[in-house]
Formats: sequence, structure tokens, C-alpha cells
Amino acid sequence: MSDSGHGERVDLEQSVIESMSAVQTAVSVDMTVGQAVAELRSRRVTQPILYVYAVDDADRLVGVVPIRALLLGDPTAAIRDVMTARTVTIRASETVGDALMAFAMYRLLALPVVDDDGRLLGAVDVQIYADETFELAEAQRVHQLFQMLGVSVREARDRSPWRGFRSRMPWLCWNLVGGTACAIIAKVFDATLEHFIVLALFIPLVLTLAESVAMQSMTLVLEVLQGTEVRWRLIKRRMKTEAGTAVLLGLCCGGVVASTSMVFGGGLGVAAVLLGSISSTMILAATIGAGVPTILHALRLDPRIAAGPLSLTLTDMLATSVYLASATLFLMKG
Repeated sequence: MSDSGHGERVDLEQSVIESMSAVQTAVSVDMTVGQAVAELRSRRVTQPILYVYAVDDADRLVGVVPIRALLLGDPTAAIRDVMTARTVTIRASETVGDALMAFAMYRLLALPVVDDDGRLLGAVDVQIYADETFELAEAQRVHQLFQMLGVSVREARDRSPWRGFRSRMPWLCWNLVGGTACAIIAKVFDATLEHFIVLALFIPLVLTLAESVAMQSMTLVLEVLQGTEVRWRLIKRRMKTEAGTAVLLGLCCGGVVASTSMVFGGGLGVAAVLLGSISSTMILAATIGAGVPTILHALRLDPRIAAGPLSLTLTDMLATSVYLASATLFLMKG
């Protein structure tokens, strides 16, 4: 095992195998809770017990056994009935950098290492990378910016321009689609913008406010989306909070922008449209920002990479539509 806590810095490109240690707490999935506890007690476990893994006859990892189930569960209960089947693993072919990203995403204390057939080879402990994580703390702000742009740390290290292009361009296409769609929407409401030119002045501000709320909501929801299971109770609570916050933010920002529009000669009608559309678009933006990463996580896709471009594109399209449609409805009656 490499000693990254005392010595030279960990190489992010080195194989995770080099930092792996043997798993001393693996039990057979065919055992009962009582048998598993007796088996663990008979072993000379020299490492902290972070997780107990369940394996089949071929040593394939099939689940993680909660410590609570071993300590307080029915001794006659089968391990396969109390274990959690969905587990986060890392392949033996992956790197230390991949392990660091997995630790950050799933907030785990250890990661089981498996081969291509799913056999448990060992585990890597988050403590091994403690010093490395501290050294990378300053770079985390850049990492978060990359995530919003749809670029992972691993891809950023790739020196091949073509591979970088292939990995980034699909997500940038969403921005192209969103920008083009907004231009088409504005063209549809061309008559409204011709009659009320002042409305065009506030389009960038309406979009900026909506995008900001969407990104804020997305960031807060991503903090809840840790692990492999979607914690719906926490998600519902967060979305309810975000909706209420968006209402207050929308009324406040909408009031300020509506008052500002009077200075530009927009009149009460334009001010009312701005107040209503900004309030409603910020609520929609908060819903999108919270909903998109939740859906991606439920589909077992990485929301940190895709949620940003998708959320911003949907937010821009809806915000433009709501703003100009509201103006057309309330200002073009005559």
C-alpha cells in the first residue's frame, strides 16, 4: 500500500491497485447474520471496520451489509435479505484520480475494487488520500466550474484535442440548441418587440436572473444527491424549500426590475409584465434546477456533468417563452 499521508504526493494517474488493501470484512451472501458475526469475530481484523461486503461463491461482490443489521438484526436473518444490493465500486483498471472523484461524489469512507467480472479484489480507504485531497482543495473551485460547463477533471487532464472535442462538444450543443431556440422564440414574438422595444432591453436580465436561480437550486440539490439511492424525502423537502425561496426572490427581483423599467418609459403595462414574468420564470427555474439533476441521478447518470448545460438550456427557453408570451397577452390586446 502506498503511503500518501507521509511522503511524496500521490500520482493521480497511478493504478488504484497500488493503493488497494485486502478486505478483511467480506462475508458470504449465503450466511445468516449470526453466522457472519461469528465469522468476523473469528478473524484477526487489523483495520478499522468501515463496511462489511457480501460476496458469492465466486467472490463476486453482490452487496454491502449495514453494520446496524449485524449488531441489532435477527441472527437468523439471511445476509442476502439485509444487505444493500446496489454498491459503488471502482474497477481495477481505474486510477487514483478516479477514486478521488468517486469519494467526492458518493461521500464514502472506502471503495471496493473489483475486476471485470465483479470479483472483489480489495478496497481503497479515503484516509489514504487525505493529504492529496487537502492539496487539491484550492483547485476545487476550478473543478466546480468545469462541472458546470460539462467538463470532468479526468477529461481536463486529457491532452488530446480531438478527444477533448468529442467529450465537450455534445454538452456545448445544448447551449447552441438553447441559444437558437431563444432566437426563434424571439422571432415568433417579433411584432410585440417592435411595438414595445423596451422589452428587448430586459431580455438578458430576465434570462440572467432565471439562470442564477436554476444554478443555485441545482447546486443545493446536488448536495442531497449523494450515494446510489435517491433520497426522495430529502429531495421533496429541498424542492419545496426552493419553490418558496424562488417566490420570494421573484417578487423582490421582479419588483426592482419593474420599477427600473419605468425609468426607460415602459409604463405600468411593461412593469406588470416584468414583475409577473420574472416571478414565474424564477419559480420555473428553481424547479428545473432541482428536477434535472434528480432525474439524471435516478437514471444513474452523473448529474454533475450533464445537469448544468441541460438546466440552463431549458431555463433559457422557458424564460424567453414566458416573458414574451406574457407581454403579447397583456400588452397586445388592442
